[in-house]
Amino acid sequence: MTAHQPADRPADAYTDASHATDASDAWKRAAAARERASRAEDSARRHDAWALESGRELHEDLAAALRATAACHRSSAQLQEAFARRMTRWAQGSGARPRFMTGVAEACGSAALTLVDTGQSRLAVAASDELARSAQDLEFMLGEGPIRDATTTRRTVVASRAVIEERWPCCGPALTALGVREVAAVPLAASDLCLGAFAAFDPRPGLVGARACGVLVAPEDAGSDEAYAYASAAGARELVLDAHRRGQGPGPSCRETGDPVPRTDLRGPVAHQRWPSYVPRALDLGYTHVAARPLRGRERTVGALVLFGDEDRPLTDEAPVLGQSPADIAAIALLRDRELHRSRTLAGQLEHALTSRVTIEQAKGVLAAQRSLSLDEAFAILRRHARARRRKLTVVAREVVEGRLRFAPPPA
Repeated sequence: MTAHQPADRPADAYTDASHATDASDAWKRAAAARERASRAEDSARRHDAWALESGRELHEDLAAALRATAACHRSSAQLQEAFARRMTRWAQGSGARPRFMTGVAEACGSAALTLVDTGQSRLAVAASDELARSAQDLEFMLGEGPIRDATTTRRTVVASRAVIEERWPCCGPALTALGVREVAAVPLAASDLCLGAFAAFDPRPGLVGARACGVLVAPEDAGSDEAYAYASAAGARELVLDAHRRGQGPGPSCRETGDPVPRTDLRGPVAHQRWPSYVPRALDLGYTHVAARPLRGRERTVGALVLFGDEDRPLTDEAPVLGQSPADIAAIALLRDRELHRSRTLAGQLEHALTSRVTIEQAKGVLAAQRSLSLDEAFAILRRHARARRRKLTVVAREVVEGRLRFAPPPA
């Protein structure tokens, strides 16, 4: 019994109240994030209007930055809502205790996770405490820092004390003023793409109890060739991709079932029997233990987060649980990035189709004027010419418009 607990009230009542408070706080943080997103969207619309009135690019740039900020706030709200739902289910006796970025902080100090798109713009952010959040904001405002270096160079960044200020002349002194003495940032990188970076400020030994981690991205509606992987080590990335191609290993199992793969000792007979081609290669790379968590977003499984341990740094019991929060963040960001890529692809196709149509219509007008033909007759000539020479109609039309192709007049 604690000094503040009345004798007639059971301890479970305080535990339940604490769980309810945690869930309530998460819902409040989500609501605040959505409110910030709404304000950013409103400001973006105002700058769009000012850009139209003044024609100044500054307002266009500000509007784009505000929309990106709003997207980050919406992603943060989705994460907080997911955490609140898990906390509520746990308080009702279902599942294990969820641990958000505060759980990561318990394992490795102040921690920040930043996910970026192909242009290094932030897609989503999460921080364990005020120090980590302030460090993220400093990098965003000053354009330099450990997370930015990790995502642009795709290499682990480690700095301490005076090196922090020397390496980042603007951001470094601000970080040390916050009390940061050491920082480590690890990228989630593939051969041609970087998903983001995880940073720990004043990190503790062991980090999250894993030697390496990898992310398999293979949405259910994607083809087999569309899968790709990010990892903190080159060998881990190739292992994750090879496992997906062969359909063996913790990543494919987690993706197919949507269920976590618990910590598994690869040296045991069960693992050899379950993943006969996967285990030897993992052991050759020095990994002795693996675990996996599903990447879920909007009730869809889009891949898996795979954690690796070895004899020097075995997987801890907390590692898979701590891995779920980065997995949730990654899933939401990946879905957003995939949808954005599809939208851009569709917009490009529509723009190409519209440009081609305009060129063909112009060529019809030019030919009709030159030969005193109707537009339909001019189009028929263009089409016959393109088919006879196995050329694209758009290319032929462009040559007519530019005067590089002229048709001989019909015989008298």
